[in-house]
Order: sequence, then C-alpha cells, then structure tokens
Amino acid sequence: MTTPSPDSLPPVLTENEVKGLAWDQTAAGLCLVGSDGDVRQCNRAFADLVGHAESDLVGMPLLRLQPSEHAMAMQAQHREIIEADDPAVWAGKETYFINNRGRPIASYSRNARMVNSVGEVQRLITVVDLSDIARANRRLEMINRIETHAALSSTVSNDLNNLLSIILGYTALLRDGSSDQRRQQVVAEGVEGAVQRATSLVKQSLYMMRRPEPVRQKTDLGKFLENKLQVVRAEVGDRPVELELSMVPELKAVPLDTMQLGEAIGEMIRRLHQFEPDTARGLRTRTRWDAGSLVRQKFSKADARTYAIIELINPGRPRVSSRPPIPTEKISEESSKHDLGLTMIERIIETHQGFLEYVSEAGGAATYTVWLPLGAEVEVEPDEVVPAGSPLADSAQRGDQGTLLMVDDEEGLLATMASSLRNHGYKVITATDGETAMLEFREHAEKLDLVITDLVLPGMSGWEVFTAIRETSPKLPVLIMSGHLEPKLEAAVNRSGAAGFVQKPFGLNLLLKRVRQLLGTRSVSGSAAEI
Repeated sequence: MTTPSPDSLPPVLTENEVKGLAWDQTAAGLCLVGSDGDVRQCNRAFADLVGHAESDLVGMPLLRLQPSEHAMAMQAQHREIIEADDPAVWAGKETYFINNRGRPIASYSRNARMVNSVGEVQRLITVVDLSDIARANRRLEMINRIETHAALSSTVSNDLNNLLSIILGYTALLRDGSSDQRRQQVVAEGVEGAVQRATSLVKQSLYMMRRPEPVRQKTDLGKFLENKLQVVRAEVGDRPVELELSMVPELKAVPLDTMQLGEAIGEMIRRLHQFEPDTARGLRTRTRWDAGSLVRQKFSKADARTYAIIELINPGRPRVSSRPPIPTEKISEESSKHDLGLTMIERIIETHQGFLEYVSEAGGAATYTVWLPLGAEVEVEPDEVVPAGSPLADSAQRGDQGTLLMVDDEEGLLATMASSLRNHGYKVITATDGETAMLEFREHAEKLDLVITDLVLPGMSGWEVFTAIRETSPKLPVLIMSGHLEPKLEAAVNRSGAAGFVQKPFGLNLLLKRVRQLLGTRSVSGSAAEI
C-alpha cells in the first residue's frame, strides 16, 4: 500500500495505482471524484478535514465542500482536470475546501487524473491539513487568524446586507401606505439614512481588510462627479452641492477606479456635511488641473507631469477649527485606528498614486483637496455602456410582465421582493433553499421567464441552482444576487453566463429595473415569445 503526499503522486494515475493507495492508514486526505463532480470515495482524514461523515460524502457534489466565493473557479478547475489531456493545464493549482462545522482550514492539496476500467475519467484529490502546524507556528497562526476574520466579516456582511434589504423593502411598503403619511415619511427617511450609513460601514470594513488594488479606467471627471453627486445629495438631506467644472480636455480622461474613488468622494462629502450640518449652506465641488512641478512643492513624491485636482468645500460658519490638516504623504497610524472612514479615504487616494489634504479654518470652512495623476497607465479599457431603457417599458401597465422564480433563504426579504414584483404585474414563485428551487423549476420550467437567486443558500447553493438550470434551459436568464462584498464577484458572475448580478442591499426600484431590462432583452431575442 502506498502512503501518498500531495507532491508524491504523478498527475496521471492508473486505476490500480489508485486502488493501491493506503486509504485508511495515511494522514493525508484522499477524495476520488467522478467526471460528474460527485464524490465516489474518500477516507477518514478527508472527512475530518471537511467536517462530514464518510458515508455522507459519497454521492455529494464536490462543490458543496468548497467556498461559495471560489465556486466558479473550482468548477472550471474540475472541468480542466476531466477534459484536458495535458496535466500542465491544471497541475499545481490549489483546491479549496470549507469545514461543515465552521473550523478554519489551512491546507495544501494536489490533483491527479485517472481513467477507470470502463473509460470514465476521474479525479483524485490529495490534501494535507496544515491547521495543527499553523497553530504551532506563531506566524502561521496569525495568518490563519486573519483568514478566519476575513471569512467571518464576509459572512457577517452578507447577513447584515440581507437585513438592510429587508429594511429597504419595508420602507417601500411604508411609502405606499394610505394612513398617517407624515409619520410614514419620517420613518422611511430615518430607516433609509440608517441603511446608507450601515452600508458604508460594511464597505469600509471590508475595504480595510482586503485593500483591493484599483482597476483604473480613463474617465470623464466631470461626468463622474455629476453622477456621484446625484446619489450623495440624498444622503445629506438634499443639501445643495454646487459643481464647478474645469473644461480642460485633460480632465475628460482621468485614470481612476470609479467604484473606489466614488466611495471616497461620498465619504468626504458626508464628513463635510457633519462638520457643519446647516442644510441652508450649500457645499461646493470644483475641479482643476495643475503642473506636476507645482504639486511637487507640496508633496515630494509627486512624479507625474500633470495632476487632476478635486476640491470639496464646506464654506461653514464662524467657529474654531478643531483639526489640523492631514496630508496623505504621512498617513497617521493613530488616526487610522480611531477613524475607519478617514483611513479608507486615505488608502484609496494612496493606491491611485494621488494625494489628499484636509484643512479646517477658524471661520468654520473645511476643504478636502484630492490630487490624481494624469497620464498614468490604465489596466483595462472602459466597460461598454449599456443603454438605459427597455422594450418592455410600457408592459407594466398591461399586467403581462411574466413569471419569475425567486430564491432567497431570508424569508422576510423574499416576501418583500415577491410582493413588490407582484404589485407590478409579475407572477412570482418563491423558494427558500436550493432543493425547493429545483423542484419549483422542474414543475414550472415551461412558464418561467426569469430566475432570481441568492448565491448563498442552505444545502444546494445558488451557484449549483444556476448551473443546473443552465444545463436544462440554457436560454432562461438567471439573475444572481449576493450580500458578499467580494471585489471580483460581479465580474466572475458575469463571465459565468449568468444574466446579471445585483449587490445587496438594493432598493426595490433597482430590482424592478433590472427585471424589466432582462425580460426586455429576452423578449427581443425571441425566447420569451417561445415560452
């Protein structure tokens, strides 16, 4: 009998070599997976690693044992191992697992390919649990703890975002009420404000934990600020925010990450509003540009030829300044400990190779100034703009919107979304887990126009639901939603062939807009007419 380690086995094995492994004696986890992705055989070490009984694992989809955020990559890896004859395509790639009981896993794994006596290609996974080693080594223990906190924060953010979506849904219902309109309006505005602040906190926390690199695109700075200010005005009590734009051509192609910089701009405006909350006094935003030689006099590390400049100003009222300027060149570790929002702003500007200055004056005025380099290298081309509007713009009035299957394990959120869509003429079938969703799909497949599913579900995941539906009805659009704030999740979902992605929390108007767009596109392609 052979005692394997992840690197001791060749990438291609014979059936006799697999049978000759010391399945019960080795400390390494062994898992044999069929071409269909289901577990065929495993040993005790593997079962302990993933927190299941050996008998329960046989026949279970391998995807059920892997993190949802890696589901698409893991499915692609399995397909490569089964279909690619050249081991160089997949050999050496790591395979990820989760423990059913919530224990953090630090592991090292390798894959091998085997063709059995009946010609089926199978996959052997050899994995070593490094958790004990990690606990014995202080540095690895720290890494393990950080990874645990990351997983915990992702889970908490998902639950919190589900709760926020429920609040948004009930807010919409309050707005539709017929009694005590004034009180309903006050409650609605208060809840919406809490949602916006809580959402910002979640984003700030996850940004500081992950610190993703910006994906910069050449962006018209004026249009970017106009769009951002439309959103932010509602968060500062519809306070006037004047926008004064420089018309120099250089500012029409500023390399920036619109999502990250948008979060920083929004946080700065909220801070200026809190610094002097008198809504009668408007805030000002203006843009200009300057030569790098002049910027270098203020910031020694400024090395670009020219810089775009954004100024966010609160004229304020007479008062004593309570805070000195904070240049980004010297990020204050002490202030970072106590001010998560400020630290997020500083980190975002820093990763754009830019600079930040905050000044408050005796007269009560406060100003944030941001310098962004022009002519910096752009990693990707701008995304294609999808035109707004839908061929079904008038169909809501006719009440023939279509039939939807909606899946979410948050029953309150599910009921709210379904009620809203029904009020707009849709027939909605609901399910709270993946298995029920598949039963409803099989029963109503011929009538369905759209499936909307959360990514994280008990038992069968939303990704598994999407995959199963796509195999049976490839033309049926599936919209995926999630409360996980993974930086690359939306792009991965879009690459998978799903119809789209919605980040929780979202308002019901946004959900309705996405549904109309998808069904409109489907109607034009002819699929809806066929159903």
